[in-house]
Amino acid sequence: IAFVVDTGRAKEKNYDPHLKTSTLQPVWVSQASAKQRKGRAGRTKAGVCFHLFSRRRHSSLRLFTESELLRTPLEELCLQCKKLDLASGGPEDADGIPAFLAKALTP
Repeated sequence: IAFVVDTGRAKEKNYDPHLKTSTLQPVWVSQASAKQRKGRAGRTKAGVCFHLFSRRRHSSLRLFTESELLRTPLEELCLQCKKLDLASGGPEDADGIPAFLAKALTP
């Protein structure tokens, strides 16, 4: 990839308490995401990245994106664990949802 055009926006999954469901909301990316997008230009040959936002906007961006695990409602996370058969046991079992979530990294 020789050229990258970075708008600085991305759709992120967030919980909406008014709708009581997860929604995809357009948000500003983090500084780490902008740096990663910049790195895509020039991996195989010389490249250029065009950021469509100012340096001032860049300095006001979050340093890192919050983990999706923290942005997802607990009910949805538990159902997804069951659906993917990641936690097949009951609440008291060693392979249940509490045991699975206990293995998650803490930010």
